[in-house]
Amino acid sequence: MNALYPLSRLLISLIFILSAFNKITGFAGMTGFLGKLGWPAPALWLTLAIVFELLGGLGLLFGFKTRLASLALIVFLIAATVFVHGALLSSAADAAAKQDQMVNILKNIAILGGLLKFYLDGPGRYAVDRDERALAA
Repeated sequence: MNALYPLSRLLISLIFILSAFNKITGFAGMTGFLGKLGWPAPALWLTLAIVFELLGGLGLLFGFKTRLASLALIVFLIAATVFVHGALLSSAADAAAKQDQMVNILKNIAILGGLLKFYLDGPGRYAVDRDERALAA
């Protein structure tokens, strides 16, 4: 089953790497969006989000500092869930918008479960930081 660790790391890391790329290519629009939410220094927060998503996502993908990468993504995901999706949920004008944000919140909770698993168990056998416990299994 250790052969599935790289696949599971890929599947979870992909959302963060692609999200970071979309933030980079749409930096101005995303900065404006955060500004409309009332965030002070939106460019700074967006840059931090890109760093967390890109470095954490790549670390998780390659199994490099997997526990640290998972922890960074957990912190990022909790903040994004509460301060972006939570804010959008509470300010949503209609039922469809509220449902969209609830789906995003629940998706993030599910991703948190996967990240927590990597934080607790490490990267598995096929990783830059091979988990020696996995080698014995």
